[in-house]
Amino acid sequence: MKILKWLDKNGELLICSVALAGLFICMILSVFFRYVLNSSLTWVEELGCYLFVWFSLVGVAYSTKTGAHLRVDVVVNLVPKPVRNVMNFLSELVMTLFFLYMSVEGMKALISIMENGTTSPAMRMPMWILYLSFWLGCVLSLIRLVQSWYKKLTEMRKNKKEGMTDAR
Repeated sequence: MKILKWLDKNGELLICSVALAGLFICMILSVFFRYVLNSSLTWVEELGCYLFVWFSLVGVAYSTKTGAHLRVDVVVNLVPKPVRNVMNFLSELVMTLFFLYMSVEGMKALISIMENGTTSPAMRMPMWILYLSFWLGCVLSLIRLVQSWYKKLTEMRKNKKEGMTDAR
Protein backbone atom coordinates (compact mmCIF):
# COMPACT_ATOMS: atom_id res chain seq x y z
CA MET A 1 0.00 0.00 0.00
CA LYS A 2 2.89 2.36 0.75
CA ILE A 3 4.31 1.73 -2.71
CA LEU A 4 0.99 2.61 -4.36
CA LYS A 5 0.74 5.84 -2.38
CA TRP A 6 4.31 6.72 -3.31
CA LEU A 7 3.63 5.96 -7.00
CA ASP A 8 0.42 7.99 -6.87
CA LYS A 9 2.38 10.93 -5.53
CA ASN A 10 5.60 10.56 -7.56
CA GLY A 11 5.00 8.20 -10.52
CA GLU A 12 4.88 10.73 -13.34
CA LEU A 13 7.62 12.81 -11.77
CA LEU A 14 9.90 9.76 -11.58
CA ILE A 15 9.34 8.83 -15.23
CA CYS A 16 9.84 12.44 -16.37
CA SER A 17 12.97 12.83 -14.25
CA VAL A 18 14.55 9.64 -15.60
CA ALA A 19 13.66 10.61 -19.18
CA LEU A 20 15.06 14.13 -18.75
CA ALA A 21 18.26 12.87 -17.12
CA GLY A 22 18.65 10.31 -19.91
CA LEU A 23 18.08 13.00 -22.52
CA PHE A 24 20.73 15.17 -20.88
CA ILE A 25 23.23 12.29 -20.90
CA CYS A 26 22.42 11.53 -24.54
CA MET A 27 23.07 15.11 -25.56
CA ILE A 28 26.39 15.21 -23.69
CA LEU A 29 27.45 11.92 -25.30
CA SER A 30 26.42 13.16 -28.72
CA VAL A 31 28.40 16.39 -28.42
CA PHE A 32 31.43 14.62 -26.92
CA PHE A 33 31.62 11.95 -29.60
CA ARG A 34 30.94 14.36 -32.47
CA TYR A 35 33.29 17.20 -31.53
CA VAL A 36 35.94 15.58 -29.33
CA LEU A 37 36.28 12.12 -30.86
CA ASN A 38 35.18 13.16 -34.37
CA SER A 39 32.77 10.24 -34.55
CA SER A 40 29.02 10.47 -34.15
CA LEU A 41 26.78 7.91 -32.49
CA THR A 42 23.53 7.48 -34.41
CA TRP A 43 21.75 5.61 -31.64
CA VAL A 44 22.29 8.45 -29.14
CA GLU A 45 20.25 10.90 -31.22
CA GLU A 46 17.47 8.37 -31.67
CA LEU A 47 17.41 7.54 -27.97
CA GLY A 48 17.37 11.26 -27.13
CA CYS A 49 14.33 11.78 -29.35
CA TYR A 50 12.52 8.84 -27.76
CA LEU A 51 13.30 10.04 -24.25
CA PHE A 52 11.97 13.47 -25.18
CA VAL A 53 8.73 11.85 -26.39
CA TRP A 54 8.41 9.93 -23.10
CA PHE A 55 9.13 13.12 -21.13
CA SER A 56 6.52 15.08 -23.07
CA LEU A 57 3.71 12.55 -23.06
CA VAL A 58 4.04 11.49 -19.44
CA GLY A 59 4.50 15.18 -18.62
CA VAL A 60 0.94 15.75 -19.87
CA ALA A 61 -0.28 13.46 -17.09
CA TYR A 62 1.84 15.31 -14.54
CA SER A 63 0.45 18.66 -15.66
CA THR A 64 -3.07 17.21 -15.48
CA LYS A 65 -2.37 16.05 -11.93
CA THR A 66 -1.04 19.44 -10.83
CA GLY A 67 -3.58 21.46 -12.83
CA ALA A 68 -0.78 23.13 -14.77
CA HIS A 69 -2.03 22.25 -18.25
CA LEU A 70 -2.30 25.03 -20.79
CA ARG A 71 -5.49 27.02 -20.90
CA VAL A 72 -6.59 30.48 -21.84
CA ASP A 73 -7.68 32.19 -18.63
CA VAL A 74 -8.58 35.54 -20.19
CA VAL A 75 -12.13 34.52 -21.14
CA VAL A 76 -12.66 32.42 -18.01
CA ASN A 77 -11.60 35.27 -15.73
CA LEU A 78 -14.02 37.71 -17.40
CA VAL A 79 -17.17 35.73 -16.60
CA PRO A 80 -18.96 35.49 -13.24
CA LYS A 81 -17.99 32.67 -10.87
CA PRO A 82 -21.03 30.41 -11.58
CA VAL A 83 -20.32 30.57 -15.32
CA ARG A 84 -16.62 30.00 -14.64
CA ASN A 85 -17.48 26.86 -12.66
CA VAL A 86 -19.58 25.56 -15.56
CA MET A 87 -16.75 26.31 -18.01
CA ASN A 88 -14.24 24.48 -15.81
CA PHE A 89 -16.64 21.55 -15.49
CA LEU A 90 -17.09 21.37 -19.28
CA SER A 91 -13.36 21.66 -19.81
CA GLU A 92 -12.62 18.73 -17.50
CA LEU A 93 -15.45 16.72 -19.05
CA VAL A 94 -14.03 17.23 -22.55
CA MET A 95 -10.54 16.34 -21.32
CA THR A 96 -11.86 13.19 -19.62
CA LEU A 97 -13.69 12.07 -22.77
CA PHE A 98 -10.64 12.89 -24.91
CA PHE A 99 -8.23 10.87 -22.76
CA LEU A 100 -10.71 8.00 -22.50
CA TYR A 101 -11.01 7.84 -26.29
CA MET A 102 -7.25 8.22 -26.82
CA SER A 103 -6.51 5.52 -24.24
CA VAL A 104 -8.67 3.05 -26.16
CA GLU A 105 -7.26 4.06 -29.55
CA GLY A 106 -3.72 4.15 -28.16
CA MET A 107 -4.10 0.58 -26.94
CA LYS A 108 -5.30 -0.49 -30.38
CA ALA A 109 -2.28 1.16 -32.00
CA LEU A 110 0.05 -0.34 -29.40
CA ILE A 111 -1.29 -3.85 -30.04
CA SER A 112 -0.99 -3.37 -33.79
CA ILE A 113 2.63 -2.24 -33.50
CA MET A 114 3.45 -5.14 -31.16
CA GLU A 115 1.97 -7.59 -33.69
CA ASN A 116 3.92 -6.01 -36.58
CA GLY A 117 7.22 -6.25 -34.71
CA THR A 118 8.42 -2.89 -36.01
CA THR A 119 11.81 -1.75 -34.72
CA SER A 120 13.60 1.59 -34.69
CA PRO A 121 16.23 2.23 -37.39
CA ALA A 122 19.38 2.85 -35.34
CA MET A 123 18.86 1.01 -32.05
CA ARG A 124 16.61 -1.78 -33.39
CA MET A 125 14.42 -1.14 -30.35
CA PRO A 126 10.84 -2.46 -30.57
CA MET A 127 8.70 0.54 -31.52
CA TRP A 128 5.96 -0.47 -29.13
CA ILE A 129 8.17 0.88 -26.34
CA LEU A 130 7.91 4.35 -27.86
CA TYR A 131 4.16 4.06 -28.48
CA LEU A 132 3.68 2.86 -24.91
CA SER A 133 4.48 6.43 -23.82
CA PHE A 134 1.40 7.75 -25.65
CA TRP A 135 -0.91 5.16 -24.14
CA LEU A 136 0.60 5.54 -20.66
CA GLY A 137 0.36 9.34 -20.82
CA CYS A 138 -3.33 9.13 -21.78
CA VAL A 139 -4.16 6.52 -19.12
CA LEU A 140 -2.32 8.43 -16.39
CA SER A 141 -4.07 11.66 -17.43
CA LEU A 142 -7.40 9.86 -17.33
CA ILE A 143 -6.62 8.50 -13.85
CA ARG A 144 -5.68 11.99 -12.65
CA LEU A 145 -8.91 13.42 -14.05
CA VAL A 146 -10.97 10.69 -12.37
CA GLN A 147 -9.18 11.48 -9.10
CA SER A 148 -10.04 15.15 -9.61
CA TRP A 149 -13.70 14.30 -10.26
CA TYR A 150 -13.79 12.11 -7.14
CA LYS A 151 -12.24 14.85 -5.01
CA LYS A 152 -14.72 17.43 -6.26
CA LEU A 153 -17.71 15.15 -5.71
CA THR A 154 -16.50 14.33 -2.21
CA GLU A 155 -16.13 18.04 -1.41
CA MET A 156 -19.62 18.75 -2.81
CA ARG A 157 -21.14 16.01 -0.62
CA LYS A 158 -19.26 17.28 2.40
CA ASN A 159 -20.42 20.86 1.78
CA LYS A 160 -23.98 19.65 1.26
CA LYS A 161 -23.97 17.73 4.57
CA GLU A 162 -22.43 20.71 6.39
CA GLY A 163 -25.13 22.94 4.87
CA MET A 164 -27.83 20.59 6.13
CA THR A 165 -26.45 20.49 9.67
CA ASP A 166 -26.07 24.28 9.69
CA ALA A 167 -29.69 24.72 8.62
CA ARG A 168 -31.02 22.83 11.66
